Amino acid sequence: MGRRAQQKRARRTVALPTSATVAPGQRRALAEAVHAVLADHTALRLEGLCWYYAVVGCVVANTLVGRPRYFVQAGSLWLHPTDPPEQRWVGMDARAGGLARREFHAWFVAPSQPVGAGRVAIDPARDEVVDLAARYYPDWARRFGRAWERPTPPFLWCAPRELPEWLRLAADAEATRQAQLTQAPPALQALVYELARAVLRRLPLAA
Repeated sequence: MGRRAQQKRARRTVALPTSATVAPGQRRALAEAVHAVLADHTALRLEGLCWYYAVVGCVVANTLVGRPRYFVQAGSLWLHPTDPPEQRWVGMDARAGGLARREFHAWFVAPSQPVGAGRVAIDPARDEVVDLAARYYPDWARRFGRAWERPTPPFLWCAPRELPEWLRLAADAEATRQAQLTQAPPALQALVYELARAVLRRLPLAA
């Protein structure tokens, strides 16, 4: 099955009108459904798990709004795990081949946009940053040898200006290019659309 046919099949799971964005009331349900579906696939490991949260969530979000509003980004993740901050930021540096090293983080944003250096550079007044894998921040901090003393949000869905001060997401152009679902092997693309359909079936509007 081709990519276009897979997208159409995923969208046929529910019949929804076109909208400007995923409604705030739908966001938690979407995040929880993505997590529940991915948790059922125990073969997925912590390394690279954020990619599944990002691409599956992005497919579902675009299905809900009826158009390609959301766009996967990949890059570096930096955390300040304690309050007050001590020592230094810790995280994953995706520059210079981070995807190949499996040293990267993935999330999705709206609207689609060019990727530049540094922190996510989009309009803080109207745009969205979505990290459905935020629940794993404590796990990643501990892997870096640090205690976690921050709140643990199950997901983040906010304007850039509302991101926590202890979090930095830095999009990388090459990592973002490689992280697009269109760059994945056909079998992996098919799995993502299968997971997206499973998520849509769990949403209240899909009942």
